[in-house]
Amino acid sequence: MRRDVGSPPGMDATATQRPAKAQGHLIAARRTSLVYAFDAPEPGSLTTIAPGILWLRMPMPLALDHINLFLLAARDGWLLIDTGPATAEGLAVWESLFAGPLSGARITGVVCTHFHADHTGLARMLCERSGAPLLMTPREYFWRRAWPGILSEMPAEHAAFYREGGYPADLTDQASEFFTSLNLVQPIPMSFRRLRERDLLPDADDEWRVLIGHGHSPEHAMFYCEARAMLISGDQLLPKVSTNFSVTAMDPSAEPLLEWLGSLECLLALPDETLVLPAHGLPFRGIRARVAQLQSHHARTLGRALASCAQRPCSAYEVGKALFPGPLKGIAHVLALGESLAHLHHLARNGDVTSALDDSGVRRFRARRSTPSMKGDEHD
Repeated sequence: MRRDVGSPPGMDATATQRPAKAQGHLIAARRTSLVYAFDAPEPGSLTTIAPGILWLRMPMPLALDHINLFLLAARDGWLLIDTGPATAEGLAVWESLFAGPLSGARITGVVCTHFHADHTGLARMLCERSGAPLLMTPREYFWRRAWPGILSEMPAEHAAFYREGGYPADLTDQASEFFTSLNLVQPIPMSFRRLRERDLLPDADDEWRVLIGHGHSPEHAMFYCEARAMLISGDQLLPKVSTNFSVTAMDPSAEPLLEWLGSLECLLALPDETLVLPAHGLPFRGIRARVAQLQSHHARTLGRALASCAQRPCSAYEVGKALFPGPLKGIAHVLALGESLAHLHHLARNGDVTSALDDSGVRRFRARRSTPSMKGDEHD
C-alpha cells in the first residue's frame, strides 16, 4: 500500500525543495498530442514532482545538454535514479546538494537504468560516499564493466567496421578519436544488486516495478508505479527526440531497431494517463500518441533508407547521408552509421534489401522492392 511521503530526516524541504512549476494551463502540443504539465526546472536544483518524488535536472557538456535524474523516497531516505556523467560540473552539483538540501539525508541505493555514461558516470562516487549499493540489470552492469575501456582496445575492429560501412578515412579517424577520448565515467563499483523484470525496487516507499526495454541498450530498466500512475522511462521513451539505437563494431550484426520497436509495443499496455518521467526532455502524458509518432517516424525512415539504395547499391555511409543530411562531427558520425545500419538490418530481415561486399571490401545494400514490408516488427 502506498503512503504519502514527506521529507525524510536530514532534508529541509522548505529551504531547498521547490515544487515543480505547473504551467498556467496544460499544454497539449499541437503536433504531438502530448500533454506537458511542468516547466523545466533550474539546472542543479531539486524539484518536487509529487510527495516523495524529486526531479534533478543535471547539466551535460553535450549537444543534448541535460539529463533528468530522479529521487524516490525509501525507508526515511532516498533511492537515486541515475547519476549524471563524471564531469566537474556534475560533481559540483552533487557536492552542492550534499552540502545543502541533501545534508544528512540517507541514500539507500544508487539505481542506474542502463550503462551509458550520463546514467552511470558518477555511480562509484555516489555509492562510496553514501555506502549504498548499486542496483542495475545484469547485462547493463557487465557492459558497463567493459565500457568504455574496451573501445580503445579494438582499433582494428573499429577500422574494419567503418571501412565496411564505406566511411572515408578522415571520418574513420574522427570516430576512432571519439572512442579513445571518452572521459565521462568513473570506474563502476565492483559489486551490484541485480534488478530483474517485474521486481519491485527494494526499500522504496511506493511500489515501483521494474520493466525491461531493449534496443537502446542491452537490458534497459524502467520503473512503473501503478498507484502513482508514473513511469520512469530512462532513454527508452523520450518526448521530443527518438531514442538512439545503433549497430556497433562490438556487435556488427545486431538488430536494435527490431528490439526497440518491440519494447515500445509493450509500453502500450500502460494507461495512457501515465505521467512519463524521461531522462531527457519534459515529463509528459500520452504514451499511445508518442509510440504512434515514433512508429510512424521510423516507418518513414525505413522508406527513405530503402529509396536511397533503389537506384544503385549503396554503402551504409551513403544511406546515412540521406537519412542524416548536413554536416556531422565526432559522435554524430558514430550515431549516424549505427542508426543507418540498424534501419538497413531491419530492411534486410524483412527481405526488403540484400547486401554484398564489393571488390574494395565495402558492404553495399540493394533494394528488392519499392516500399518496406511490415513484417518482422514484433519483438522476438
